[in-house]
Amino acid sequence: MHRYRFVLTRPLQLIPVLFGISLVTFILTHMIPGDPARILLGIRATAEAIAAIHEKFGLDKPVFVQYFYFLANLLQGDFGRSIIYRAPVLGVVAERILPTLSLILLAVAISAILSAILASIAATRRGGVADQAIRVFATIGLGLPAFWLGIVFIMIFSLGLGLFPVSGYGETPFEHVKHLFLPSLTLALGASPILIRSLRSSAMLRRQSQAPIRPRRAGPDR
Repeated sequence: MHRYRFVLTRPLQLIPVLFGISLVTFILTHMIPGDPARILLGIRATAEAIAAIHEKFGLDKPVFVQYFYFLANLLQGDFGRSIIYRAPVLGVVAERILPTLSLILLAVAISAILSAILASIAATRRGGVADQAIRVFATIGLGLPAFWLGIVFIMIFSLGLGLFPVSGYGETPFEHVKHLFLPSLTLALGASPILIRSLRSSAMLRRQSQAPIRPRRAGPDR
């Protein structure tokens, strides 16, 4: 009964978390310098036009009133319009869900394969050169920033060798994989060091538990 109660009450705990995330996001958005009306109007930003935009979107109201409007629209499924893309936010996000999921799945696959291979080699050659090299690789990988590694990969494999595109998503499944390989590899190299250490330790413990126990030789009684 306690387990079912935990399963039922756990989703309810997400409500204050989501409320806090929405509040922090709303406050940080308002702390960004600049006027959204001026950005939306561009060179047509006159005093009358700015005032009309403020009145239309409620930007002339106090901040807590704007947040109330924001929550009311959010509960109705209205995420507003993007100033940059000049389109509904929900549509902009929906167009990018599939590429994002593809990026995550490819990164997980690369990280799992790379970690399994290197951890197996390190566990079977414990204390050897390969084990030491893999441990050094894992230690260095923990300290490499992902954004820096991604820039290096773009400079070498995209701009230098021309093997992969700099950006984009492609049209066919092959192009999708080709466009997502470098960013997926960047994410995978960031997550692999932790997986390598964990898998290496698990493999070594399993090998030790499966090792036959040698019987002790009976010595002379003293």
